Amino acid sequence: LDWDEDSYKIFDPSKTPNGTIDIMEKYRDIHNYCATLAHKTNHSFVPNCEFLVFDHPRWGVIPCIASIHTIAAGEEIFVRYGYDLDYCPDWYLDAWEKGAYTVPDSMKSEYGANPAWAEATNDDKANQLPDEE
Repeated sequence: LDWDEDSYKIFDPSKTPNGTIDIMEKYRDIHNYCATLAHKTNHSFVPNCEFLVFDHPRWGVIPCIASIHTIAAGEEIFVRYGYDLDYCPDWYLDAWEKGAYTVPDSMKSEYGANPAWAEATNDDKANQLPDEE
């Protein structure tokens, strides 16, 4: 897997098993495609949103993003990508190991700009992160 080449493949729950939507290069720019913007959502190990599925009345089961924390007007939306640490892009593993987590603005009072547990071991970090439900 070439992470640079495949970075715009996103999970599609309507195509099982292991369904993906591959956003073609010409549609990665929001000037060419903006019907949905999930493929533009950035990652955080402390997200304010999560990926879910939604049963749309016209399109059927589709991926969506739902907030899991109060989000202030103009605040960036983050999801936890959930890559396997043994099979992930270098930037993801590097962020995990260095504790370089982006924390959404409205969550900084709760977690701090750089959570104390970012310095913990990888196993300890995994046990202290917000749960994915």
